[in-house]
Amino acid sequence: MKNITALFLKLNPGVLFLFIIMSSFNWYSSSLPVPVVLISVINFIGQMGLLIWLYSICEKSAEVLKENNIDFNTIRTYKYALTVILIADLLFLILINMDPLTLSTQSDIERGEAFTYKRIFLIIGLAMSIGILFTYRNTLKLLSSAEHGQEQSFSGYYKSFLLLLFLPWIAVWFIQLRVRKI
Repeated sequence: MKNITALFLKLNPGVLFLFIIMSSFNWYSSSLPVPVVLISVINFIGQMGLLIWLYSICEKSAEVLKENNIDFNTIRTYKYALTVILIADLLFLILINMDPLTLSTQSDIERGEAFTYKRIFLIIGLAMSIGILFTYRNTLKLLSSAEHGQEQSFSGYYKSFLLLLFLPWIAVWFIQLRVRKI
């Protein structure tokens, strides 16, 4: 795993930009429809690339903090959030390729609506959103703490957090430069 994380820490921000594009890739054309499975696989590859990059930043930052004898529990919650994202992403991949009627109850069928499917989709989406927020927060907290040599409060990294949350295609350029400095 160390070889992969080292590789991702050395990546050009342009490659990370491509992972962001892949993670949100969607192609729709009535003349040339692209199979949903292909789009799902492309999204999954992009998401996994970004998660490995974030994990690499977290591991490198934790390593720098341990060298300075600074230890706090952010790394543990980070791994929980990462696990939630991975499980939710795999469940999304399965759910997208499943017929909604297989999860429907009798009342869903009578109403002609797949409420059970939608509820499951909503719960998985909520879990993934919370996992993403914690992953972004913990990664940037560890990075900022490694840069400053002490544990940082939210005010020390909120700008990077908001940039990564709302404009990730721009944030990768700035964050990758910071990672290379530590």
